[in-house]
Amino acid sequence: MAQDWEIKSRSAACHECRSAFAEGQILISSLVFGPQGYMRDDFCEICWTAKASAVSSYSSWRGTYKTPPPPREEVLKKETAELLLRRLIEQTNETRRNAIFILAVMLERKRILAEKDVRRNADSSITRVYEHRKTGETFVIPDPQLRLDQLEHVQQEIAAMLGGGHKSADQAPDGAQPAPAESEPAEPDEEDEDDDEDEVPLTPDTRNLSSPMLDLKITGCLILDGTGAPAARADIGLRADKIETVGDLARADARVSITAAGKYVCPGFIDAHSHSDASLLVEPSAHSKLYQGITTEVVGNCGASAAPVAGDMSIPSDWKDLPHTGKWRSVAEYRALLEQARPATNVLLLIGHGNLRKAVVGYANRPATAEEARSMKELLARSLDEGGRGLSTGLIYAPGRFASREELIELAGVAAARGGIYCSHMRGEGATLLEAIREAIAIGEGAGIRVQISHLKTAGREHWGLLDAALDLIRAARDKGLKVAADRYTYISSHTDLDFIFPDWVAAGDRDTVLARLRDTAERARLKDDLKQSKPVAYWSTITIASTRHPDNKRFQGVPLVQAAEQLGMDPIDAVIHFARTDGLSTTAFFAGMSEENMFRVLAEPYVMIGTDASARAPTGPLSLDYPHPRAYGTFPRFLRMALDGRSVPLNEAVRKMTSLPAGHFNLTGRGVLAKGMLADVIVFDPVRVRDRADYARPHQLAEGIEHVIVNGVVTMSNSALTGQRAGRLL
Repeated sequence: MAQDWEIKSRSAACHECRSAFAEGQILISSLVFGPQGYMRDDFCEICWTAKASAVSSYSSWRGTYKTPPPPREEVLKKETAELLLRRLIEQTNETRRNAIFILAVMLERKRILAEKDVRRNADSSITRVYEHRKTGETFVIPDPQLRLDQLEHVQQEIAAMLGGGHKSADQAPDGAQPAPAESEPAEPDEEDEDDDEDEVPLTPDTRNLSSPMLDLKITGCLILDGTGAPAARADIGLRADKIETVGDLARADARVSITAAGKYVCPGFIDAHSHSDASLLVEPSAHSKLYQGITTEVVGNCGASAAPVAGDMSIPSDWKDLPHTGKWRSVAEYRALLEQARPATNVLLLIGHGNLRKAVVGYANRPATAEEARSMKELLARSLDEGGRGLSTGLIYAPGRFASREELIELAGVAAARGGIYCSHMRGEGATLLEAIREAIAIGEGAGIRVQISHLKTAGREHWGLLDAALDLIRAARDKGLKVAADRYTYISSHTDLDFIFPDWVAAGDRDTVLARLRDTAERARLKDDLKQSKPVAYWSTITIASTRHPDNKRFQGVPLVQAAEQLGMDPIDAVIHFARTDGLSTTAFFAGMSEENMFRVLAEPYVMIGTDASARAPTGPLSLDYPHPRAYGTFPRFLRMALDGRSVPLNEAVRKMTSLPAGHFNLTGRGVLAKGMLADVIVFDPVRVRDRADYARPHQLAEGIEHVIVNGVVTMSNSALTGQRAGRLL
């Protein structure tokens, strides 16, 4: 798997623009397979960004350029393992694959080669990529999948070749006469790392993906396999990026062992509703997600995805001020940047309907014309073909709120034709909840597509009684065979842009148009009157200011709206308009209007999975500067704690809701269950310590109790600390 490493460039200039690399300059080294075989080229960051989407890269690495030292003349003292490896590779003889692989392992152990990538090919064979630490030369080595009982024979074969020189490729290992060495012996060099490499230090603990040796095993644990089955005492063994075995591994050898007595092991959690599109480019380590045990995120929700971007589009407020690395317009360009960033979590990208409508129709409050509908479908099709996996809508936000049901059915049909999913932040979660659910189901039925109802809830005390009817609608659709599911976070306050409460006539238009209305005295008066008419007085006491943008408003973060209004000398409605104006429509807020009893009832529904409804955050750095909902840090451990304490569904069912349920509904093949051959997304958690720590007063607090996180076979968190290894993939 690709890792960051100190690149030793094979040239001193970019392969594309030919500009010379400077000491410490960021560069990307790409290994591709072409007509001439494997080729490695080095690129500057600008050229790679432009080229990446058009290159089918076997592997790529990002690092900094280090000026190579002047070459020194080296005289080969004898038939070294390195020379033997080079000769055997040149012969391209299949009978030497075992020896080639073992020689590469030997040279890695002696720190002459460094393993940079491991890939499982389509035919299940394995290929390893090594780099020569001194020269930067790349070696592509097929793994012959040796059995343990074959090792001794290969050791003897190599020892014979090293001891007496080089055998020709068509001679059998035994009975062949060694050829004389081609280099004269020289005086030993005390600084030479190769002074004893004629030894064959191969022992059964050498990494070998196909021998009985495992890359990693976890023992002494209780396994919750993700299917909903009760916990069972067993061990689990990993090899490369797959689960090799589940059972008794007390006598199995492994390169790395984790003892997890008294702990639970389960599949990595899948965040069914995430907004990390942009934050993973800024800080790909995804602290807040990994500390929850999340290994996969479904991003691009609520009609707002990072791509495609066209025209002067506004982006969600919690992305607005992030220091993005690189620019993109298309999904292909965004995907290239994301893969270059190497996120710690796997990512499934939805395409936001809001992006499509902004790009084609703009922010106008009207139906799309036939030509505009065609253009939106073409843009969606292109975006799906470039890496999107479905369509999301945000039907309470502009411009999504202006779309007709017919428009959405047509677009969802484009996603359905490509096996995608339709995810919807519906038009209403309060008074119009039932109508909104009927529409979501109708879109799914009309387009023939799977449906995901985002953050299912009953908002507003006066609407809590709608839950029975809402659940009945979903159950009836499922009974008809429609694939309808939902997600939910484990809190009773929502979090979104403060200005979402503005009526359609205010929300229509781009950001500048809306702000112009708020500056107009007559328009402000009309808005204030509308809000007085549509919202009861008690509503304003349910709102707490969260993130703000203007420096003068920072003091109000975490302050109830009513208190903030008092400090400003305003009534609550005037305070809302004040924040919207001064923050440039970037104020977010918490809305406390849900029933805890209803929350637990929703969480108990068998089709409801878990989602944070939040971007990745971090306690320090650029992702620590806003004021997020505590769900960004605590949703999944909070649900575990609820289950462990008997306040929600049983623990095995809780784990199913966070693993195999979303994996199945989002078609995440090979994930969500601990079983042989499944992809190795695995977590270990302590049932005593696991809990959320973030709250509304201190939201930037990492969760506790998730001890180990493994993503695609790579240990990303060990003993509750990030390892620096990132192995997430765009799914």
